[in-house]
Amino acid sequence: MAGAGVGRSEREREGGKGEAPCHQAAPPRPSAVCPRLAHTLLALLSQCMHSQESHPRSHHNHHHPQPSPRPLKRTRLAPLVLISLALALILVLHPPLLHQGTGSTATGPNHAMADTQQPVPRPTGKVSVGYFVNWGIYARGFKPEHIPVDDLTHILYSFAEVKEDGEVKLTDAWSDEQIHYANDSWNDPGGPNLYGNLKQLFLLKQQHRHLKVLLSIGGWTYSLDGRFSRPISTPAGRARFVESAVALVRDYALDGLDIDFEYPKDDAQARDYVALLKGLREGLDALQGELGVRPPHGFELTIAAPCGPSNFETLRVREMDPYLSFWNLMAYDYAGSWDSTAGHHANIFGARPDALSTDRAIRFFTDPARGGVRPDKLVLGIPLYGRSFTNTDGPGTPFQGVGPGSWEAGTYDYKALPLPGARESFDPALVAAGCHDPAKREWVSYDSVESARAKGALARSLEASLCSPLPLRELPGSRIRRPHSPHLHLHLQPTHASTTPHTAEFISVNHLGGAMYWELSGDRPASSGASLVRTVRERMERTEGGMDRRSNWVEYPGSKWENVRKGMSG
Repeated sequence: MAGAGVGRSEREREGGKGEAPCHQAAPPRPSAVCPRLAHTLLALLSQCMHSQESHPRSHHNHHHPQPSPRPLKRTRLAPLVLISLALALILVLHPPLLHQGTGSTATGPNHAMADTQQPVPRPTGKVSVGYFVNWGIYARGFKPEHIPVDDLTHILYSFAEVKEDGEVKLTDAWSDEQIHYANDSWNDPGGPNLYGNLKQLFLLKQQHRHLKVLLSIGGWTYSLDGRFSRPISTPAGRARFVESAVALVRDYALDGLDIDFEYPKDDAQARDYVALLKGLREGLDALQGELGVRPPHGFELTIAAPCGPSNFETLRVREMDPYLSFWNLMAYDYAGSWDSTAGHHANIFGARPDALSTDRAIRFFTDPARGGVRPDKLVLGIPLYGRSFTNTDGPGTPFQGVGPGSWEAGTYDYKALPLPGARESFDPALVAAGCHDPAKREWVSYDSVESARAKGALARSLEASLCSPLPLRELPGSRIRRPHSPHLHLHLQPTHASTTPHTAEFISVNHLGGAMYWELSGDRPASSGASLVRTVRERMERTEGGMDRRSNWVEYPGSKWENVRKGMSG
C-alpha cells in the first residue's frame, strides 16, 4: 500500500520484494529480578504450607537442616495468604498472564505494556478501512463525494510526510485544504477557513457519525532514502513528530493517525518505531484530555503492517501492539515486476512453505512466541488493483515486462479487470485469482468476486473444522484444496465454490478485525453489484458483533481554522 505522490511507482505497495531471510535481532537479556523474586516467593509459600499443615498438627517444631524463618502463626487469614503467594508466584514465573483479557498483547520481561493512563481506543465490531489518496482527485477523478461512506467505518487520508527535523506536514496544499468544491462559498466570513478534501471529510463525518477519519503518515515514497527513519532516530525528532502530528489531528478535525513506515531495516530502527508509537499514543491521549474526549470516543493509532517476512520479522511486534488500536496488514504485492516468474500477488496460502502468503503473515503476528497479537486487532488488506506480467503463460512461468496498466505500467484498477479478451480464473489451492490472455500472453493477478467467494468457502470450511474427521487435502469433492502444512491440523467438510460466502467469512471465522482497501478509487461502484468494498461489508455486518459503529468526534475548538472551530456552522 504505500508510497505517495501523483505518479506512484510499481514498488510502492510492495509487501515483500526480495524476501531473503533477514537477521532476527536477539532479544535483550532477561532481568535477574524475576528469578530472585520467584525464589523468595517459593520460600514464603513453602513456609506457609508448612505452617498450615505441620505446625497446627504438632506441639513441637520440625527440625530443619538449615535455619528457616519463623513459622507463620495460624490465623483465619492464612489460607488467603497461601492463595495470594501462589498467585504471585504464577504471575512472576509467567508475566504474560498479567495482561490476558485486558485487550493488550501478552508480553515478556523485555516487552513493556503501554503505560498510558487512558485505555487504547478499540473498535467494537468489524472495521472497514479505506485509503483515500490526495492525488486521486486529479486524473482519477475520485473525490470525497465518491467515497462509499455507508460501507466504511474508517477513512485513512493519505499521505502526510516527515521533514528532516521530524515535523509532519501535509503534501498537497491545493488538494488537502484549498480547492473549493461545489458546496463551498468564496465569501465565508472571518478566517482563515479550511477547504479542500479535508473540509469535505469533516462534513462527511458530521453527516455519518460512524465514520472515523485518520491521517496516514509516510507511505513508500515518503519512506525512501531514510526520509522516515532519520527524523525519528533521535528523541528531538520524535518529539517534533508527535507534536506536529497531534496538532494536525486538532486542526483538521481528525480521529487519529495511521503510520506507514516502509520499512524499519534493523533493530535500531525498530526500537525507534516503538518509541515513536509510544509518544504518539501519549500525545493523542493528551489531546483527548484537552478536548474532553471520553469512551466510547477516542483517537485511534494504527499502522500499515508488512506481510513480507524480511520486513515483519524486523519489527518489535510485542512492544508496538499495546499502543495500537489495530494493524492494517498489507496482504498484497507478493509478486510483481521485481520477480523472475509471474505469480499471484494477494494469495491467502502459498504454494510452498517458504512462499509469501497472507496465511504466513497472520501466523507470525498471532503466534504467542513471536508476535502475540490478538487476531481481532489484525485487519486484512484487500487490493483494489491487479499486478500485470507480459510474455508469460501464467503463474509460475517466466515473463518479460508488464502491461500498460490503468495509471502506471504494471498496475490495473480492479474496475478495469478482467481485461478484454482475457479469461478470468482462480486457484482454489492458493485462494487467488487473475486473468490471462493467451493471444497477448498477459497475466494479471488480482482479487475478483469469484476469488472472494472461494475465500469465503474456505472460511466456512474452517468454521466446520470440529465436525469432519478428514483433513482438507483428503476430502473427496472439496473444491478448496489447501496445500498441506505441518503447522495446520484442519478438518474440513466438503464445500462448493458456487456458494456465496465472501472474504468477510475468512475474516469472521478467523476472528480478524475487519478489512482494509488500497485504495478506494480502484473499486467498482456499489451499484454495479461487483464492488469488493460493498460485498465484504455486507457479509461482515451479518457476523457476530456486526460493524464498528462507535461515533466519531466533531468538536475541535482549538483548531487553527475558524470554520472548523465553529463546526462548519457558518
